[in-house]
Amino acid sequence: MTKKLERLTKVIDCTTVGAGWVGIAAMWLLAVLIMAEILDRAIFSRSLLFTLDVSKWLLVTLVMMGGAWTLKAEGHIRISLISSRLSQRKQRWLIVAIATIGTIVFAFIASYAWKGMLAYHKMHTTTVSLVHFPLWPIWVVLFAGMVLLSLQFAATVVKNVVWLRTIQEPEERSSWTGVFAIIALVAILTGAIIFLFAYPETSHMNAGVVLVFVLVIVFGLILSSLWIFLSLTLAGILSMLIFTSYGIEEMTSKIIFNSNASFVLTCLPLFIFMGELLFRSGVSRHLYNGISIWVQRVPGKLFHSNVLACTAFAAVSGSSAATAATICLLYTSPSPRDLSTSRMPSSA
Repeated sequence: MTKKLERLTKVIDCTTVGAGWVGIAAMWLLAVLIMAEILDRAIFSRSLLFTLDVSKWLLVTLVMMGGAWTLKAEGHIRISLISSRLSQRKQRWLIVAIATIGTIVFAFIASYAWKGMLAYHKMHTTTVSLVHFPLWPIWVVLFAGMVLLSLQFAATVVKNVVWLRTIQEPEERSSWTGVFAIIALVAILTGAIIFLFAYPETSHMNAGVVLVFVLVIVFGLILSSLWIFLSLTLAGILSMLIFTSYGIEEMTSKIIFNSNASFVLTCLPLFIFMGELLFRSGVSRHLYNGISIWVQRVPGKLFHSNVLACTAFAAVSGSSAATAATICLLYTSPSPRDLSTSRMPSSA
């Protein structure tokens, strides 16, 4: 049974890696499309009519295909402030529990993404633009991304269950503070949700009270060691279910699609890609070396080097998210030409 489960997780992992490469291809196509748009405007003073719609779709493809791959590579952020106090086996059981939640949530979203795709295909819905593209193909990508995320969460469950069954290690002594904190968080979250469902008139409270309940749900989920993207997704579903009269079945998949299909967001993967080029070419180390000369007499050189590097990159990109992602990459990674040295830049 264990070998069958391991083979199943390998199949899911291979599928996820394949989807990740599709996301990489979408990023390259997005970069080429944006460059073609820039050249077309600069040289011929005209615009490609399909740039807006296609760039949105490529961005959705990048996010949907890369989400499961990032989960497999443990790239999604998860706050382990409380769970780190647990023993290794208890942490594994906690991951099993929260990954099961992720499997259910994204399977739920995938089912309604499938229904939305069928509805768009049946009604022959097209984009509202000069070039009328059918909408249903990109919803196939949304459905595939949700299915892959659900399967990758299921694979995470299986991997940890197999580890718990096969690895017989002596139980580490864990802090009861972490156990009590997890139990308290679950109790607070459950109590708040039950209260809101039991007294639906609370949805008509003033905005301040509603905000307090939403913040309790969001931070409670995050501190419970759920991945932040899963915490926000689950908090959004619960908030719509409690405080609005909209049908969450249709709205959830549409909100996920619309929040990713934004032309404004196309700059983020491209700036992150630029940061990767800076890192791989070795320019990042020269950047830090140059800045460190300016601040070498100031205590805390590395800190000031990061501030100045962020200032320079923010002036170029105009995006705080792209700046944070790029400078974090440059700061935490060694130069590819000198991997044997410390992970800190030389300005340390």
